[in-house]
Amino acid sequence: MTLTVSIVGMGPRGVSMLAALCEVVATARRRVIINVIGEGEPGAGVHRTDQPDYFITNTVAGDISAFDPASRYVDGPSLAEWLDIAPDRYVSRAVLGNYMCFAYRTIVEKLTALGAVVSEYGATAVSLVPAGESACAVVLKDGRRICSSAVVVTTGHTGNLPSQEDCAREALVERHQGTNGRLRYFSSPLDWSALDDIAPDAAVGIEGLGLSSYDVVAQLTQGRGGQFDYLAYGDARYVPSGKEPQLTLFSRSGRLLRARGRRQKPLNQPHRPRYFTEHAISALRAQHGRLDFEHHVLPLLIRELQYAARRVGHFVSSADIQQLLFWENEHASGDIETFLQLDQDRASRGDIDDPFKRIADTLRDLRGLLREAVEFDGLSDASMQVFHDRFAPAINYLSGGGPWFRAAEWRALIDAGVLRVIAQPAECRATNSHADSFAITDRVHHHSIAQVDVLVRAMINRITPSTSNSPFLSALLEGGWATPYVMQDGRELGFLISRNGRLNPDQARVGVYALGPLTEGCHYFTNILGDPSGARLFDDARRVANDIHRTHQQGDSAIEQREYVG
Repeated sequence: MTLTVSIVGMGPRGVSMLAALCEVVATARRRVIINVIGEGEPGAGVHRTDQPDYFITNTVAGDISAFDPASRYVDGPSLAEWLDIAPDRYVSRAVLGNYMCFAYRTIVEKLTALGAVVSEYGATAVSLVPAGESACAVVLKDGRRICSSAVVVTTGHTGNLPSQEDCAREALVERHQGTNGRLRYFSSPLDWSALDDIAPDAAVGIEGLGLSSYDVVAQLTQGRGGQFDYLAYGDARYVPSGKEPQLTLFSRSGRLLRARGRRQKPLNQPHRPRYFTEHAISALRAQHGRLDFEHHVLPLLIRELQYAARRVGHFVSSADIQQLLFWENEHASGDIETFLQLDQDRASRGDIDDPFKRIADTLRDLRGLLREAVEFDGLSDASMQVFHDRFAPAINYLSGGGPWFRAAEWRALIDAGVLRVIAQPAECRATNSHADSFAITDRVHHHSIAQVDVLVRAMINRITPSTSNSPFLSALLEGGWATPYVMQDGRELGFLISRNGRLNPDQARVGVYALGPLTEGCHYFTNILGDPSGARLFDDARRVANDIHRTHQQGDSAIEQREYVG
């Protein structure tokens, strides 16, 4: 019998799945066909190779690899090795996309050498339908049907249908564009080229202070011909082109991501925990069952962070760490330049020499153990909701920032009069608005802060399956192939999966699986790349590959037994 595996979506998660299938192909007693389904360059995913070079990775090149170090069948260089550059360098995402395309081709060559047939379908999947007792068919937009024994969905971040607020913003633009020709609303930062339509004399509000805001700011400054001159001591000066609109950044929390520390820690040597360990988490689980993050997990995590700082000569109190994580008014004085300067100075000192950057780097190393504590109902329902609403964002603000030089660039933009950053919780609501512009208001005191002509929502939506704008994800729900993961308050957060990545664990013979951001709910922090020392991305792919292999071995045994008895 032939085993046919279809992978829907071919970015970094799809590449990791291909690599994991090498083991299946090498050990299977059958012909294996692998279908790669999706538009765009196979391997690159969201890291398109035609992106401008000012869109930068937020991970150093030495910490990125598409090749699983645990694989027995395929290996390859890290991104830094492939480029032959220092491991602490940051590169453009276009370069990363080219590297992922190289990895894809390398793995396909290996699969072919092992005897697999790899077929590419450069079309969008729109549905999934049954195709007999032990198969299903992926339906493509052009009408073709790809029969499959197993389907792995690795489509990454997909959009949602317009929300009520999106519709109100679009309606404001439609209603008042006759009196204000500069009015525009962009509901997603992903279509960066669309921002070229923004007039140079427009006032632009950028909603969101996360990683996506870096891209929007870069597109509207460097993308307009502006340049940074990098000075001594890590400072920068911005030389405007005169084509930049006025930019105002804001968010509902008012918190900025902290820049990553300059790399000092040796490559492939993550922090080795002493207190926040698998054994400690298991002991808590044995004592309490489902945990409460704030009362059971957080004290242990803080103790580990103190230990990490102490190992390199820093004393940091528990109160210091609590304040670092959860002080929501860290720059409430409004002096955002002072905050950026302080963060830049800390980042320049490095991820060992500066205690706060040491803590931030350790948090990144501890993500795997955090997953052990919280995933698959590891927390109570109430605590899981609080974790996703409060703790996960706080951890990300501290540890998930961009390169250290971003703080210097933003300070230079402020000095040049191009950028303003609102240093308190703010929002922009268009509902019931009769003005011919968008109003940014203080969330606490409700007074107006700024009026802007253009609003750019610089945030990536959480995946909510029932409101997804992806026909394929909608078809998974409608066909009974998948179920949303629902939090206590009724909000959806990705898909419900088994520990082996199955969307449909009750169906014994036809496996439908999901990897990556689609599973952010059962999983924690899935928006990651592989690294040379191994990563969650590779572990997840191996679990899916093993389940596919095991399921179809069992199926063969049952068929052989029925044929023998008959």
